[in-house]
Amino acid sequence: MKRTIAGLLALALLLGLAACSRDNGEDKTLAFPIAENPGSLDPQIVSRTAERIVINNCFEGLVRMGEDGRILPGAAESWTVSPDGLSYSFRLRRDAQWMLFDGNARTLGDALQLTEKGAERVSALRAKVDFRVTAQDFVFALRRAVDPAIHAPDAEFLFALQNAEQIYKGKAKPETLGVAAPDDFTLTVTLRQASGDFLRVLTTAVAMPCHEIFYEATQGRYGLDAANLLCNGPFYLSRWNEGRSLRLSRSTDYRGSSPVLPAAVTLTVDAESGQYAEKLRNGSYAAVALPESAERNWGADFQLQRRPNCVLSLLFHCGTFGNAGLRAALAGTVDRAALAEAGQEIPAQGLIPGSCAAGQGSYRGQAGPAEFIPYEEPKARQRFQEGLEALGRQELSFTLLCTAEYETQMRKLLQQWQQVFGVNCKGSVQVLPAQELEERLRAKNFDIAFVPLYAKADTALGYLESFSSGHADNPCGYRSSTFDKLLETIAAAPSDAEALRGCKQAEAHLLQNGVALPLFARESIYVLGKGVSGIYFHPDGENVCFIGGRQIG
Repeated sequence: MKRTIAGLLALALLLGLAACSRDNGEDKTLAFPIAENPGSLDPQIVSRTAERIVINNCFEGLVRMGEDGRILPGAAESWTVSPDGLSYSFRLRRDAQWMLFDGNARTLGDALQLTEKGAERVSALRAKVDFRVTAQDFVFALRRAVDPAIHAPDAEFLFALQNAEQIYKGKAKPETLGVAAPDDFTLTVTLRQASGDFLRVLTTAVAMPCHEIFYEATQGRYGLDAANLLCNGPFYLSRWNEGRSLRLSRSTDYRGSSPVLPAAVTLTVDAESGQYAEKLRNGSYAAVALPESAERNWGADFQLQRRPNCVLSLLFHCGTFGNAGLRAALAGTVDRAALAEAGQEIPAQGLIPGSCAAGQGSYRGQAGPAEFIPYEEPKARQRFQEGLEALGRQELSFTLLCTAEYETQMRKLLQQWQQVFGVNCKGSVQVLPAQELEERLRAKNFDIAFVPLYAKADTALGYLESFSSGHADNPCGYRSSTFDKLLETIAAAPSDAEALRGCKQAEAHLLQNGVALPLFARESIYVLGKGVSGIYFHPDGENVCFIGGRQIG
């Protein structure tokens, strides 16, 4: 009997020890590749994907985006919106703190001692510096973002704010921006027009907070190294080896709505994307983003996240092609089905990607295929001739930009245009590397370009707003008061059904006016390694969230 009892006790002890040592995947260091070394980690001026990934994990805006695209509390624990959608009031968390790279600085005065400021200056700051994340940090950041002296690449994202556009154009002072801090933990925001995508904008880098005293203390080095970056997100930048890697460590001061499970994340600078899959398999990376053409048969050990977030489109520069009829003539003589079949591509159903939502469901699923310009050669010839006459031209000369992957299809398209419109249509194809093509597109330095358009917004309205007059992401310089008013109507729609109808009208407007012609649909593929869960990607691929990341084994 004694031996039996002793055996049972030993067995229980072993089982208890096994349970205590069971790997739940938490407190691990996760590895993820980024294609390039960040240039700056100043949230208001970042422009590259690698930079945005760091910002999205080291900073927290008033709100943040959840795995399913829902807007969740961030630095603000709650908010209210006026019935007309023009006024927001955010209530900030009272326990949110700023965090510096060494993890030991308990006051901002200690943090400032790590900058190049003199000890006497730091001593003077200790008594008046507030280490809490306050509403004033957001007021300062948002004013700074639209200040023309800063040249924030995404300033136009904030143009829904009252006076934002006037400030950016130098016609008003930053102090007139529609933001205010009635007290330390209340932020009020006033919009010039209702925007159904405004909360999503607040999750982007340009809307992240900035501590004014720390910013000034860095003397122009803000965001250029770990010692000159103050973070309020789930992670903070603890190491930055230029050109090699960045280490994001779990913040002990983070007070968000979700627990931070990984101990750290290592972002490895790795431009060899062709090797990502192999490195995921051998455990070098916890997750990777892959091109659509990548291997698909990963098996049960690997978790795939697919995002139908891209349409490959012909974009017509609305300066070169200032006549809508001329653009429509070219768009109306493209045999989209034949081009898709020749390249074994999936035909695009519209300009808005399948990942964008409308109301409680998929926009594309509810709206169905978009209304394209019908293929009618006689009508197209008439539009072409009328367009030339309206512009006072005898002929149309242009260059079509594309990457090498689509050169054959674009040359076929050019031949088709020349057959329809004759000698008055003189075009050529120029092949560029993807990065150079992207730079040309950003600078609006093109006539026609065949490019991937990714869904940087999770909603149909947010995606459509990128084509509004003066928007930072407006890919072809399109300006239309009619289109802008359509967007305003959608944002103020009293029901999801009316908003859906408005989005269909706005999408049809862009297509019928020949602003863009979507040809192929694409998806992005994100793969999580063996035993990895909880990392999620948003449609634009620039918002990778590591908060809930686990890695068992």
